[in-house]
Amino acid sequence: MSGIVRSGDTPLSPKQMQALPHLSIGKTLAHTATAINVSERTLYRWLTEPVFKNAYQELREMEFEIAKAELRGLSLKAARTLSKAMDSSDPYINLRAAQTSVNASIKVEGDEDAKRIIRIITQIAKQEDDTVDPRMANQLHNQLQKLSEDD
Repeated sequence: MSGIVRSGDTPLSPKQMQALPHLSIGKTLAHTATAINVSERTLYRWLTEPVFKNAYQELREMEFEIAKAELRGLSLKAARTLSKAMDSSDPYINLRAAQTSVNASIKVEGDEDAKRIIRIITQIAKQEDDTVDPRMANQLHNQLQKLSEDD
């Protein structure tokens, strides 16, 4: 990690340090220039200087890592919500939650077995009445059993 987080030990000027947070959150050069009282031309020049450019890129990477961590936390929360939906007394909500869950696992895993399961769940969800065709239920059971045996 470069010295951008260490005060007093950085080769950046105080104005450059002030510019970094503005730029890293997507503020325009015009806005940033006005906010820190420098010209846009100065900001353009700074962005071509290796030390400033590297500090800016490092700050963006740190923000990206923080955002990924936040999304992982939200994914866990979403999974808990989905799990609760699967316990709903409404069979349609159960099937939609199961479909969403398997669909998400397909995106994560790319698993062919999961794709087959999602097709069966989709067929079940499209049925007009609240009854489940025993053949489809059996196919779903067999596919889920196969997955649990593979683990």
